This record gives sequence, C-alpha cells and structure tokens, in this order.
Amino acid sequence: MEQRKRILAIDDSGIILRAIKTTLEEFYDVECANSGSKAIQKYRKDAYDLIILDYEMPIFSGVDIYNQLKARDTTANIPVIFLTGVSDKGRVMQILSLHPEGYLLKPINPKLLLSTVKEIIG
Repeated sequence: MEQRKRILAIDDSGIILRAIKTTLEEFYDVECANSGSKAIQKYRKDAYDLIILDYEMPIFSGVDIYNQLKARDTTANIPVIFLTGVSDKGRVMQILSLHPEGYLLKPINPKLLLSTVKEIIG
C-alpha cells in the first residue's frame, strides 16, 4: 500500500485549521499547528510533502516561516501554499514575489483547496 502524503497546515485560526483538515484528511495525513513556533517544532522533527501556510500570523509571520523553511536543506524543497484573507493587489504581489507553489484566498473554498493540493503533490 502506498504511503499517504503528509501535509502540515499552519494557521492561527482553529476554524481554518479544522476546515483544511476536514477537506484533506480523506486523502492525506494532515497535521496542524496554530502558531509559527509550533510549526517550526513540527517541521524540524517530521518530514512533510506540503505545507499550507497562513500569510499573516502573530509573532512568526508566514513570511518568517517560509524564509526559515527555504533556508534549511532538509525543508527547502517542500512546496508551500500560502493562505491569505487579503486580496489587494499589493499583498498578492508580495506573496507571489516569494514564489510559493500556490496561494489561496480565505475563506477557503474546499474544492479549490483539494484540487490545488492534488495538482502540487498528487
């Protein structure tokens, strides 16, 4: 039996994390972290096939986490999908300038989330 792909969802909103987990858990192993510091502990300890990352979080922002991921040999190649609740052109351009594998607007559309994840990691 093929091993299920592992996803780490990082968001300071429990509601968003539950929505992600509910949408994806039929097909993937999904772990959640509700802060940047918890996320760092998880990805330093375990391997993931994809990270879904809130762009705006307190203390460690999504950009902080993204930069840490990309700076480490063991995590630099993990694809990242950014989530954001802000859709103004400047914010979207900031996100795209980081070259994530994807980005989705909140509130999350479950069908779009699943199709984006499947497109990136299968």
